[in-house]
Amino acid sequence: MTCAFIDDGYTEKQLIRGEEGLYPSVWITFRPLTSSEVSQWAQEIENKKSNDVKKVTARWINEHIVSWDLDRDPNPEDVLKLRPALFDRIFNILWGYAAGDEQETDSKNSPKG
Repeated sequence: MTCAFIDDGYTEKQLIRGEEGLYPSVWITFRPLTSSEVSQWAQEIENKKSNDVKKVTARWINEHIVSWDLDRDPNPEDVLKLRPALFDRIFNILWGYAAGDEQETDSKNSPKG
């Protein structure tokens, strides 16, 4: 279950189904960006060249990925080496503009009732 609010420590686990010829399927566990963090990222990339924007974005992705089931641990250098379509898909999920293909629920993240 996706929550409306992103409290400190909140994580989600989602599946990105592979696209034949583009990238494999991958489960990612991550901390979604808050609206404030999206604004901070936008300020950080303002007036930067395209390659620098990718580097900054890779760092932000790395800081918010808790784990994934790819054959390398997340780090900024390897995030930059992801196939562009997978990089963009992860970006859109972490930034809250898209959802994964499946979501695993975690009771510790459930809303208090």
